[in-house]
Amino acid sequence: MIRPRSKRTAVGTVARPKSDIQERILLAAHQRFLAEGVEAASLRNIAKDAETSIGMVYYYYTTKDELFLAVIEDTYQQLLSELEVILRAKSSYCEQMRCWFERIARLSTHELEVVRLVVRESLTSCERRKRLLSRFLRGHVPLLLRAVLDGVKSGELDASMHPLVILSCTLGIGTVPTLMLRAAKESWAGLLEHEQMPDLVKTAMGELIAQLPHQDFMAQTLMTLIRRSVGAKA
Repeated sequence: MIRPRSKRTAVGTVARPKSDIQERILLAAHQRFLAEGVEAASLRNIAKDAETSIGMVYYYYTTKDELFLAVIEDTYQQLLSELEVILRAKSSYCEQMRCWFERIARLSTHELEVVRLVVRESLTSCERRKRLLSRFLRGHVPLLLRAVLDGVKSGELDASMHPLVILSCTLGIGTVPTLMLRAAKESWAGLLEHEQMPDLVKTAMGELIAQLPHQDFMAQTLMTLIRRSVGAKA
């Protein structure tokens, strides 16, 4: 009987199926870091959760901080790619930022958890804060600053204001409130599922959540405030 040939690579070795070990390690680390914090999380427990060995964790990541940054990068790179698309697709600064606020408002639960990790570890570890800042200064910060400079050049933004001031106003007035609204919806929705919460409180919170502004309306309102703050004077 003639046996079928094994599929081989160009160098003549048998092709192996792609492993998902690294993805499992990142997911396990994400969950452990979120629940316990980076300092308290154990690489051995992460390996156990990922159903692999501690040696495989060290094969991909030599330190726990390196693993933490990889967890952040895994999600951050996708957001960064979407930001680049937004900035290319929209011509005006206001449209660019409005679309960006709408994307922030649509953060998935996983993405929102990564934001929480960034904030918490930035506050608790000077070294991680420096490394995160270094990454962001090579990521979304220069992209947003370029958008500001283009807005100033086109006359859309107030040229008498320093570009970094305009950028800070945009992030402070727009991104932070959008993140807070997204986090509030996530947290309050979780509280409604708590069995011990009185029905009266659940009803009140449900009505409050229902009255929160829609993400598109929120983005447009925030952009109106920003335009009044840093827009070019008539």
